[in-house]
Amino acid sequence: MGCCFWYIFFPIIMGYFLGFGGLVLGFMIAVVVNAYNISRFIKAKPLSDDFIVCLFTLFAKVAKSDGHVDTSEAETVKAILNKIGMNLTPEKRVLAIETFNSAIKEVNDIPLSQIVERLLETREFMVSDHSMYIIIFESCVAVTASDGVLDAREKELLDELSTYFNIHPFIYRTLMAKYFGNYDGGNSGGSGSSYNSYSSRMSNNEKSISEYYKLLNCSVGDDLATVKTNYKKLVSEYHPDKLASKGLPKEIVAMSENKLKEINEAYKIVRKHLKK
Repeated sequence: MGCCFWYIFFPIIMGYFLGFGGLVLGFMIAVVVNAYNISRFIKAKPLSDDFIVCLFTLFAKVAKSDGHVDTSEAETVKAILNKIGMNLTPEKRVLAIETFNSAIKEVNDIPLSQIVERLLETREFMVSDHSMYIIIFESCVAVTASDGVLDAREKELLDELSTYFNIHPFIYRTLMAKYFGNYDGGNSGGSGSSYNSYSSRMSNNEKSISEYYKLLNCSVGDDLATVKTNYKKLVSEYHPDKLASKGLPKEIVAMSENKLKEINEAYKIVRKHLKK
């Protein structure tokens, strides 16, 4: 209710008395107040034991998804622990390490859905925005990338986790490309097109018509109706305004703008090709 007041009713009240300028000022005040309240809440209460146990059980599940946990994966988990160490007491650091080590032995019998369900019920997720999901998902990708190989079982788990966390397909591919290089695997919720731009791999002069079709998730021979349908889906998926409305980082929004330019260019060329 408090959040609704500051974000909805307070700006409306300010706007009623001061006009549009008051509406804008009211919303700015709401952002500051809400950010202060969340910050104060988190600082007042250290990370909960439930959150630590669920998080490092999740890391164990991810690390062992290919059947074993090697040294590089364990080191990556320790590095993640060090990054959040400033918010942990020595006792909670021990809890994190012990949880990870013990979970490795029994995590095969624990469904991912059960781990995620418990994680989402923790206090930390109750006060976070979607960035928390992205940060934890990226941490899981980093763990799988520790040995430089993406096992089919690891990818299957990441696909499932991205669904639970509602990770946008574009962010999924961005993170996979970040850790695995020229990633072209897509994900269960996306189109499967490569994150790396086609223009970075070949110039417009070298790009064949089939590459433009592929960029639209089509094949040479598809009719205009199919091309148009896929084009509209991609525009909706990568539209910067849609991503910005989800509160995603501006870097992600900027990348989506470049991707949308490529999609528009491809559609223009393919449509011209079909009308010949």
